This record gives sequence, structure tokens and C-alpha cells, in this order.
Amino acid sequence: MKGIYLRCENCRKFTSTEKKSARKGGHIYCLCGENLSRKRQVYYRLKSGFYRAESNSLNDAYEEYLNAKNYGNKTVSRKVRTGELLDSYLGKYRPSEKEQYRWELICTYFKNIPLSNITSFVIKDFCNVLKTPEKRKKLYSPEKYEELKKYGHLNKVPTDKSLRYYLVNLRKFFRWCTDNKYMKEIPFDGELNGMAKNKKTDFAPATINTEESLRLLKASEYSKNKELYLFLLISLATGLRKSNVTGMRVEWIDFDNNIIIVPHEHTKAKKEIRIPVSQLLINEIKEFTKENQINEGRLFETKDFRCSYANALKLAGLPHIRIHDLRHSV
Repeated sequence: MKGIYLRCENCRKFTSTEKKSARKGGHIYCLCGENLSRKRQVYYRLKSGFYRAESNSLNDAYEEYLNAKNYGNKTVSRKVRTGELLDSYLGKYRPSEKEQYRWELICTYFKNIPLSNITSFVIKDFCNVLKTPEKRKKLYSPEKYEELKKYGHLNKVPTDKSLRYYLVNLRKFFRWCTDNKYMKEIPFDGELNGMAKNKKTDFAPATINTEESLRLLKASEYSKNKELYLFLLISLATGLRKSNVTGMRVEWIDFDNNIIIVPHEHTKAKKEIRIPVSQLLINEIKEFTKENQINEGRLFETKDFRCSYANALKLAGLPHIRIHDLRHSV
């Protein structure tokens, strides 16, 4: 068989199963005279070297060789459980506390399933388990079970929005598997992709008017975060995305022509954004940079304004409005 080799225990040399001179009486012999067919050490050869096959069966080894040749030498054996890869993935990409709960259920369900056996049907069954309280109970740890029982959440059925978060996390894991040649493609069909991309929320996008904007700006002046006022002022005046305002750099601001220029590599559409702004906003930015001695680099040290923003909303007496909604407000 092409690509399949037997290794001698004595001289440690490899002998190809295709080598005719090594065949005698239906057996394969090493140059040192050792019968390799009796004590098989089956290997397959790739460009990067020799790899020990999972099975001593030549047919199984040949199938493993073809898979490794097509997808890379990191192809997962059918014997390897998905749990081992999940541990590797989560060890590298540590989930947040909010995501940890979802990953616990994902790991419990998928850990003993071979990666090669995971299909869209398996993933849909996982979604059905989440939707069925009686089946979902088996996925909880004893501590988590008692906690949910205490607060009466055992029979709570997840919404489509909640399921989307599970599918998004699963798709990230499978994408990591494909990037590392563990699998050929992500096992999502059209229905699962549609569920994972559905970003509908349970609340309608909100906007605020001019009077409410002024109240919010006034409340932000009392915030412990002294950067919040300018952050909100730029957000309301320019309509830029939260990430563009948070990551704004002094070099993006043309103080002479009253223009903010966001380079294409920092925009969602990968196109440069040029926004004319008022002299009032330019003066506020100049005063802020002067007080904080900022001559270049990032305009704000704060990377996440959500906490201080939520406090300002309460102080202004406004309902919950996402920071993202400010770009659609006056």
C-alpha cells in the first residue's frame, strides 16, 4: 500500500509495504532479516515525516493516511473524543464568566462524542435537549442543579436568542477545529447557520431626542469616569460606532479643517470614514487633550464605558438605551 511503512523493532528502520524485494512468502522482512508482519508497527509517511497509525490493520492505517494527506497530519482519530479538543480550545480561549455556564453544558453533551461523528443532526439534538427541561437536567453539575432548583429555574425554557449564543460558541469552536485541520468543514447546515446569525432581540431599538441627550450629557458630568462626557458627545455628534469612538486616536482628528477621519482598517465596511464636525466639538476635544496632556495615540484610556454609561442613564432618568443606539439619535 502506498505511503504505508512497517518499522523494525531491532534496527528501527522503516520498510515500505510496496517494496517487492522485502516480500517473502506473504510476509514483509526488514533488511536485517526481521519479520515485520509478525510484530507490526504500522506508520504512514507525509512530507513532514513518519506518523504512527492508530491501528495495526493495514487497511485502517491506509484510510488514516489518506485523511491525514488530505487534511493535514493533525487529523483527529475516530477514537479521540471531542472533549479533549474542547479542553484545548477553552484552555487557549478562556471564556468569560457569562459564557462559562454555556460552555459547561456544551462540554457535558459533546465530550464523549467523536469529532468525526458530529453532524448538523447531532447539533440540532443538542438544541432540543436544551429546550427540554427533563433532558437538560442531565447536563448540569450537582452544584449547578441545586442552585437552579433553589431559584426555580430548572423548568425555564431558553429563548431563540439564548440558543443563538450556544450556536455561536459552537461555531467558533468548529472553526478552530477546521483552522487546525481537525475537521474539513463546520457541521452547520442552512438552518443552523440561520439560527446562529439571527440577531433579533427581545427589545426594539431605542432613540433619544435632543432634550434627553442634553440630560444624559449633564448626568455624565457627575460621573467618576471623567472621559464619559466627551465619549457621549462624540457618539451623539458623529454617529460613529462604539468601537470607533472608544478606539479613537488623536491622529484621526483634523483640528484645522474640523474633520474626523477614521482609517479604513478600523471600520466595519473597510472604507475610510470622513465626518465634518462642529467647532464646539473640536474645542471640547482640544480642551480634553490639553488637560490630560494627550498629544498622540488613543484619546480615551477607558476601553469599556458600559458601567459608567448605565449609571448616567439612571441619573438622567432615562430607560435602558444601548450605546449603539446613540448613533441613531439626535
